[in-house]
Amino acid sequence: MIDENKMISVIMVSYNAAEYIGQAIESCLNQTYEELELIIGDDGSNDESLDIIVDYTSRSSKISYFIMDRPKVFPYGVIGPMRVSNIIKEGLKRAKGQYVAFISADDYYIDNDKFRREVCVLENDRNVVSCFSNYKDVWDDGREQIKDIIPDNKFVKNRYLFWCNGYCHISTFVTRIEVFAENKLLDRLCDDTGLLYLILRSGKYVCEDEIAFAYRQHSDSVTKSFDNLELDIIELMLFQDIINRYGLSLSTGARFFRPYRHCLQNRNLMSDIKYRKYVVESNAFNHDFIGLLAEKKKSVRDRSRITLYYLCLAFCRVVYKFARVL
Repeated sequence: MIDENKMISVIMVSYNAAEYIGQAIESCLNQTYEELELIIGDDGSNDESLDIIVDYTSRSSKISYFIMDRPKVFPYGVIGPMRVSNIIKEGLKRAKGQYVAFISADDYYIDNDKFRREVCVLENDRNVVSCFSNYKDVWDDGREQIKDIIPDNKFVKNRYLFWCNGYCHISTFVTRIEVFAENKLLDRLCDDTGLLYLILRSGKYVCEDEIAFAYRQHSDSVTKSFDNLELDIIELMLFQDIINRYGLSLSTGARFFRPYRHCLQNRNLMSDIKYRKYVVESNAFNHDFIGLLAEKKKSVRDRSRITLYYLCLAFCRVVYKFARVL
């Protein structure tokens, strides 16, 4: 039985998405679940995105929006995933719903019953904290690729296996709002992977078989402009956030062994100006793997710490892989 008095707060992140944002907004408004609010956070777009947002807001009482200041940070620049995280955190502060979903302004829902169906799952079992669907990647040239995450539509009993070995776009989830309480959020990286971590540590979740969401692929996206080392440094920032908030677990150590090893192997590059902003940002937090690796003149104590971190994560990875076989 579904209680349609319970609201879903949909938080949309927007930046220079004028070509696509109308479709994203329409896909939210077309949901058959009526009790819905759409909160759009714009990251200082300089195209026509804001004009489109304002127009939709004037025509629908379900939509509200806010604009984040986009400061000029000299000399190292802005860290993109942290900008997204700040918008999501502000959206969560404004959310009035009992459930929450996230979407980017260039993606869209393709199943109008997605929210109704997934709220029904959540209403029928209080032990389930989140429900999500399969999705597909789409390209502007018409290509599509289906992403079957968990095709047998069963409860995921070992969520940590999924955390370490699978990937699911955060926009496919409908989640109880209390999972993202302010005192649970990670310090910096509450974008896709950071939010996924909070879901997976909070309880049971269910995957629906339907293909309900389209994730748009761009060859010129910000993430695709990052090199592999930059992506792995961002991974270590997330790792730093997690262990500072929740401590180290076997699955988390296993999850971050590969990026730590890659950064360790390329530590001589990490002092370059391209990566400097990540080093500076990480200095303010405990467990500063990034600053430690980037430091050119390392003491014997620092070298020992680097080796100890590596051995600890390698141990987690080996034990984790062995446990999978059992």
